[in-house]
Amino acid sequence: MKVEIVSAIPAYDAALCAVIQSVGAEFGAIGEGFGPSDPEVLAMSENYSESNRSVYLVALVNGKVVGGCGLAPFGLHDGVCELKKLFLLPEPGDLGWVRNSYNSVCLLRGSKVIHLVT
Repeated sequence: MKVEIVSAIPAYDAALCAVIQSVGAEFGAIGEGFGPSDPEVLAMSENYSESNRSVYLVALVNGKVVGGCGLAPFGLHDGVCELKKLFLLPEPGDLGWVRNSYNSVCLLRGSKVIHLVT
């Protein structure tokens, strides 16, 4: 199994949108007020960029988009990174390594604390 964590690019936007909406629907997170319904979901690569100090990371397994997670500063708190829109397909099995990878990247970007809104 080939595993990659890469930055979002426009070529991944449609697949990311499908994953986010599918996982959201699985947990009843559909409609206004839920992340999968936010307009930014249609173009994650455009809404997460270095210009606003954020990045959306894509999890690929054998070249297939299986999930993603946004990393962004948390408000005005220096050293605090926020995980945003973390969505992973249930296959191909345990993807705990993906969550750990996102945490590692957040810390490598200079954050000392990771904030997760559930």
